[in-house]
Amino acid sequence: MTLATLPIPRQSDTDDEAAAAALLERVPEEFLKEIGWQADRQVLELPMDHPLLGWKPCRVSGCGSPCRSGGRLCLPCERELAASGMDEDKFVARRRKTRRIGVAHCRVGCPRPAKSQRNPLCDAHSFQQKFTYRLPLEEFLARPDVVPLPSFGDCDVVACERVRYGKKTGFCKAHGVRWNAASRASPDLDREGWCRTIGPILERNDVVLKGLTPLARAQVLYGLHDRCRTEKKTLLSELRTLAAELREHQVTSVVGMDTAGRRRQRRTLLESLQLSYRRANATPASEATKDTWDLHVFGHAGFLHFEEITQPWLRKAAQRWAEEDLPNRRGDSVASTVQAHINHLVRLSTSLRLQRPDEGMDVRRLGRDDITAFTNRLAYLESRGDISANLRHQVCSHVRRTLIRMRVLGLTRPGKPLEGLAHDFALREEDVPDPVERGDEPGRALPLEVLRALCDALASLEEASGRDIRVATELLIDTGRRPDEICQLPWDCLRKDGDGGWVLLWDNIKSQRLKRELPITAATASLIEEQQKVARDRYPATSTKKLKLLHRRTRNVYGHHGLNDDWMTSQHRKWVDNLPPLKLNTGKEFPKEDVIPYAYRHTYAQRHADAGVPVDVLSELMDHDSLAVTQTYYRVGEKRRREAVDRLARHQLDRHGSPVWREVESLVNNERARHLRHAIGQVAVPFGACKEPSNVQAGGGACPFRWQCGGCDHFHTDPSYLPELRAYLDDLRRTKERVLAATGLDDWARERAIPSEEEISRIKNLIDRAETNLEQLSPTERAELDEAITLVRRGRRTVHLGMPGVRKPSPDLRLERP
Repeated sequence: MTLATLPIPRQSDTDDEAAAAALLERVPEEFLKEIGWQADRQVLELPMDHPLLGWKPCRVSGCGSPCRSGGRLCLPCERELAASGMDEDKFVARRRKTRRIGVAHCRVGCPRPAKSQRNPLCDAHSFQQKFTYRLPLEEFLARPDVVPLPSFGDCDVVACERVRYGKKTGFCKAHGVRWNAASRASPDLDREGWCRTIGPILERNDVVLKGLTPLARAQVLYGLHDRCRTEKKTLLSELRTLAAELREHQVTSVVGMDTAGRRRQRRTLLESLQLSYRRANATPASEATKDTWDLHVFGHAGFLHFEEITQPWLRKAAQRWAEEDLPNRRGDSVASTVQAHINHLVRLSTSLRLQRPDEGMDVRRLGRDDITAFTNRLAYLESRGDISANLRHQVCSHVRRTLIRMRVLGLTRPGKPLEGLAHDFALREEDVPDPVERGDEPGRALPLEVLRALCDALASLEEASGRDIRVATELLIDTGRRPDEICQLPWDCLRKDGDGGWVLLWDNIKSQRLKRELPITAATASLIEEQQKVARDRYPATSTKKLKLLHRRTRNVYGHHGLNDDWMTSQHRKWVDNLPPLKLNTGKEFPKEDVIPYAYRHTYAQRHADAGVPVDVLSELMDHDSLAVTQTYYRVGEKRRREAVDRLARHQLDRHGSPVWREVESLVNNERARHLRHAIGQVAVPFGACKEPSNVQAGGGACPFRWQCGGCDHFHTDPSYLPELRAYLDDLRRTKERVLAATGLDDWARERAIPSEEEISRIKNLIDRAETNLEQLSPTERAELDEAITLVRRGRRTVHLGMPGVRKPSPDLRLERP
């Protein structure tokens, strides 16, 4: 049994009417006017230009009837075209006959129906004109003794709005024909029941809800409102068919209808109305009693399934845990995240069912042996290859935390699901296997050469998936935001700060921190401005306050919905899979499965860390609460760091610019010496390393020479400090010019404040010697050294030793796009 066919308790007619009235109160009056609801007639006159409920008129001139679904002609014109055998364009061009929809009243003014379009008089007046007076129509109408006649009354068919055709028959002409055919086919046919269930004679854009039960009628109107709110299109033909079926079977509520065996569109419409009604009457308390939860009731999207937990006590405890956990979740992935935790409990449930005689049904008999059997089963599944080591770690750690949370919630108290559960039925910390280490690779960050190859291929992404997907990918690369945060960017997400720089306004959906600001480059801002123009042209009538920057392709007629991040991820995966092999500088192929949208966030962090951005600044850029979280986004393996230090050691220079490799060459082959050299390198000054014993012992904070590194034999540097040396040289020159131009300084103060020409020459000489050495390297050696510099700088911390501050230029980390 599916969710759409779950039975509901039968209510009395009074309860149905009360439920219908309560449901109609939740439908705004503005919406009812918008869709053309005529409450007195119980008819929907759907407007042709409505973006979700509209319809297309028939192409035939003068017809005006709605087209069939997916067609360009109405059903009568389609039949006439098929009978004529003509080409459609010729048929439309030649046919000029005006098609009258409905029944006109007699021209004399009486409410009786006219005989036809050519004879606009009722039967009685038509007889008078032809056989009594024998006058032309206009002369007949001008006679003073030709007066209107009383109506015969309304048609006996409940859903029909037409009047009776004659005195003896109780039907309009059309229903009279239908009744005669039906009664001849079934002589015992109940006339009253037939009048109650037969449909009306449809006219143009009408959807007649007359004849439906009050609750079913209210459910249709409320369901249409809910579908329009979520921007789902509803076809006129499907809505008419559903109304006819509700009327024919006199269905009390749409929830009781079976959706099996129906056409897809009709089944989707019915399931949508059923779901809307269930949600309208559901509460978190009522939903929590079910084995399948509709998370819409809890403010999220999707469903939660508890059916596979076979032990009732564990299922109820899992539901109680989920009920407590859901209010703390945010974002679009709540259902998948919570369901993953439930699936881990399913593994515990399966272990109890397979390894206990009572299948784990008696909670009082469980103990430590069952936990041991559970962990052993996970180890067996890993050894067999059914689960990965990482999944085993996740299952154990999540089950451990969930069981602890259940006890904290008081579920072991009397009357609760876990009453009588032993204290040793719990996973200890040592029961959780260690997580899988990724080795020396920098997390999930993409290598620079891979990222450049992806950027060069962005044009093919736009060709395959459209501009929105390409722009979203570019913004992911440039800004390092999460995929859902980029996909939900508002149209007005760009502004300038007080310094004239561009700032991206975005929402941290995961942590519910709204209107965050991120500095971006002018190139990224230009990309956003271009997309703003595209979005404005696409939805010119939508307010910019509700408009999104990137748009999903379906159910988005107003532009209020941003790009679906799951769809973007799937399109990104297809694009990456169709690219040529992604090669590293070493010639190896980079695995394409590691190229995912979230990897751009790690790459953003890694690029900034490589550029020397302090971790506290990077944490603000990433909008993390903790520095520890930021540090997980980039790292350098110890082995690679040692190799980089060894490579740089060959290019170390003393204060005179002379190589000092011979001093450390004897230490290279000693593993312990490598650790020692790496430790010494951490006792740093801003432009290199210091070997002065007292300063090293004090951790770099007790230089006896007041940090005059340029004139000290204990100082040495290497090419990895070239950016700092260049910045320091520029700063010395600026300081010298500023002091020389200053007024109001005594000579002794000016002499002490001005940088010496010897220091400026010494720093310039160090820079020149380091650059000369680099120019003498082969391209391969230079590439290896550049990689070593990147690795060493990545793990280097900013050093402040009371020396003059060095202004650090902000790097432009945006990769150029083709």
